[in-house]
Amino acid sequence: MLDKYQGVADSQHRSYSLTVGAWVVAVLVSSLPDSIWQAFVGTLPSWLLWGKIGLLFVLIILTFAWHRIQSLRLFFLMLLVLVPASQWLFAWLPTLSIWKQWFGQAEWIGGTAVIQLIKTGVAFLMMGILLIMGRRRRDFFLTKGYVSAPAENIPWLGIKGRTSWSRVGPIIAVSAFVPVLAVLWLSNPPSSALLVKAVPYLPVTILFAAMNGFSEEMSFRAPVLNALQDRVSRQHALMLTAVYFGLAHYGGGVSSGIIWVVFAGFLGWLMGRSMLETKGAFWAWFIHFVEDVPIYFFMAIDYFG
Repeated sequence: MLDKYQGVADSQHRSYSLTVGAWVVAVLVSSLPDSIWQAFVGTLPSWLLWGKIGLLFVLIILTFAWHRIQSLRLFFLMLLVLVPASQWLFAWLPTLSIWKQWFGQAEWIGGTAVIQLIKTGVAFLMMGILLIMGRRRRDFFLTKGYVSAPAENIPWLGIKGRTSWSRVGPIIAVSAFVPVLAVLWLSNPPSSALLVKAVPYLPVTILFAAMNGFSEEMSFRAPVLNALQDRVSRQHALMLTAVYFGLAHYGGGVSSGIIWVVFAGFLGWLMGRSMLETKGAFWAWFIHFVEDVPIYFFMAIDYFG
């Protein structure tokens, strides 16, 4: 009997250690250190990114020698792809002179299309690694899933009584769309003349929003959730991916700043729940897509205004 209790205690300790380890690593390689450095020092040093990459490389190697963290190997591998791809895409690529020459303000559509294609490529790379590691498409939510699956109770959001995701999903999407549009509009109200000029670009902004919703759900969320499943608790997996996704919205672009960190993190938590509860990515993608439409439209206004 004592051995049984000791085994349970050891299992709980290992689970606790894995959870703490996953959180510490995720925060260290997130954009939080970058934001803190910029706030107190200024320009980001190149060694900061290389330090994150080096840390993840060392941890992956350690998983082959240290059995206790072996189950986090796939999580570290997903971050090893995501971290440099995200920073190079948004911090390094736009600074290149050739990029500025090819994709200046007059070529916003071309530049944004290239970025979206690269982001989609990163998502497919991460999904390809999961397939090589023996995961199936449905394991990392690359399927529509059960769109009418019941949503688990969130009483403080008014989600009660096993309400279907086919009802909850559109409500969340609209509830995300309205405040995003309102904040962007109130922070920089466009003139009627500018709106008339930007409206013809609405179809392409919708396309970019759809592409971005897919690429980010299939890189920031689905692969990371899969890598953490059965390694840490469901609650911690959801919160960790939500916090990481939220922190990525602190700097750069139209949707940046502490308000967007909180908003994106909260929305990421809901989209993660939709994946786990429907066993698919449809509602996560749809919510993300609808919420991104005003963001890309105001990006078009900024570039063409």
